[in-house]
Amino acid sequence: MSPKTQTVRHDDANEPNEKIVLRVSDLRVLTNAGDEILHGVDFALARGEILGLVGESGSGKTTAGLACMGHFREGLKFGSGSVSIWPRGDATHLEVGDLDEVALRDLRGSRIAYIPRTPRSRSTRPCA
Repeated sequence: MSPKTQTVRHDDANEPNEKIVLRVSDLRVLTNAGDEILHGVDFALARGEILGLVGESGSGKTTAGLACMGHFREGLKFGSGSVSIWPRGDATHLEVGDLDEVALRDLRGSRIAYIPRTPRSRSTRPCA
């Protein structure tokens, strides 16, 4: 019997809010063969907020984080949904999925970054 997959929801992720700097709505990631591996993820990140993705190994945390930057590991691709970022804190937003590679490179590191947990990091291993 396979475990039931649940859609991840963040309270009010799709509600209008002028403090939001990143909004992920119904994000779905597929394998190149068309199998969906990330199922309708929604969350929002407000200015000054820290967001941690928590889950079992293989649950899609890294896939979701990288997708927010328009990056997909080999064999994966964008399925559907949207990743919106307000890089300057105003009403103008960017749809990450609409950006070309040059614009994505400019965005990565300067306005959005992914910080992975390393296996040896004591700060993310409460039992160590």
